[in-house]
Amino acid sequence: MIQELKELLDEDLIFFDVEANNWKEIFKYLSDFLLKKGYVKDSFYNALIEREMKFPTGLPTEGIKVAIPHADPVHVIKNGIAIALLKKPVLFREMGKFEGEVECDIVFMLAIKNPDEQIKVLQNFMNIFMDSKLLMKIKNAKTKKEIIDLISLR
Repeated sequence: MIQELKELLDEDLIFFDVEANNWKEIFKYLSDFLLKKGYVKDSFYNALIEREMKFPTGLPTEGIKVAIPHADPVHVIKNGIAIALLKKPVLFREMGKFEGEVECDIVFMLAIKNPDEQIKVLQNFMNIFMDSKLLMKIKNAKTKKEIIDLISLR
């Protein structure tokens, strides 16, 4: 069982100044790293795309906007979270809506093996997303360790 978000974080999966023209490019970038590091199956990327089309993940949080894409647990080998701090915001469709877009600055890509744990992790992230000052600190962090420490405070 996942006790804390810190257990899911790895400096190898945190990326600064990621450049992308659209959300699919970010998905490819992050899912390729998750695949290379043994977190996900090769079906993960396509599963992300399919899920995002049905269930958008852009959140119109105050200040820094985020997206929290994930795929069904069947595509995951081991738990992890890939984080991309974007060089410039990328449009995601807004969660819970089919019209409306959000210019996201940070992408938290979840790879969670157990469906029950996936819900718990999403709930923990919602607490982070409601704290606009914390999101700003994450966006402005200078090191991967600093990001892990900021998220671990929750």
